[in-house]
Amino acid sequence: MDLTMSHEEHNAIIRDPVNRDDVRAAFGEQPPEGVVMTTLDKAVNWVRKSSLWPMTFGLACCAIEMMSMGASRFDIARFGAEAPRFSPRQADMLWVVGTISQRQAPALRRIYAQMMEPQ
Repeated sequence: MDLTMSHEEHNAIIRDPVNRDDVRAAFGEQPPEGVVMTTLDKAVNWVRKSSLWPMTFGLACCAIEMMSMGASRFDIARFGAEAPRFSPRQADMLWVVGTISQRQAPALRRIYAQMMEPQ
């Protein structure tokens, strides 16, 4: 699987459907706005190229499972998310792992509000 992608290939994932006949069969002449059809291979490569910078918010035993994602057995680096950010201003995604109680909700809302756009 080729992990490098040119700017044109990157944009082709968003613009070009997989097969125009499949689109017509599924949606008629044009797909609804916001529907993107592509191959899994192209989508995975796009995700790897646009690697995530997650901020982790782990609670209780679920946080241990989240931490194991960075270990060699599960290796989240394959998806470009191996560098967690611990500041909401540097992160582009918030991972909330565990059950949020009423007492923790205001803190989580404050953290989410501090994240950069788009959230």
